[in-house]
Amino acid sequence: GIPIRKNLKSILVATPSYLAKRGVPNSIDELIQHECIMLKYGRYQQIDHWQLSDQGQIVTPPIQAKWTFSSIQATIDAAAAGLGLAYVLDEGIVKNELNTGSLVMVRPEWGFPQGEVMLYYPKGKTTAKLRALIDVIQQWQKLTQ
Repeated sequence: GIPIRKNLKSILVATPSYLAKRGVPNSIDELIQHECIMLKYGRYQQIDHWQLSDQGQIVTPPIQAKWTFSSIQATIDAAAAGLGLAYVLDEGIVKNELNTGSLVMVRPEWGFPQGEVMLYYPKGKTTAKLRALIDVIQQWQKLTQ
């Protein structure tokens, strides 16, 4: 397999105006007092669980979704519109929003390392389309390192 994205780290994001109005949570337990934007995924539209780091321990707080969306982009857009806190699997997903200041990280120390995303494929059965995809991924990796 080949790595597509290394060193993923989940983070919470919100707009500065949302945080000014609602406050920055001081503990993971305080997240239940916030408007949480959550992702639904899969065939049965399961709601994603937030995995956070609390003093080195992995915790999954019992978050109640105020808003749910079935796409990552819709979740990010909702957060950028000031609807609440959103959990994203990697800060690279919201790099532009963080750079412009439209979104800010909430308690970066709660971020949880997620590992990496890999592309696995059967050896010896590489079709032209798969070979093209692998080539694009490898070119992209060279440009983004």
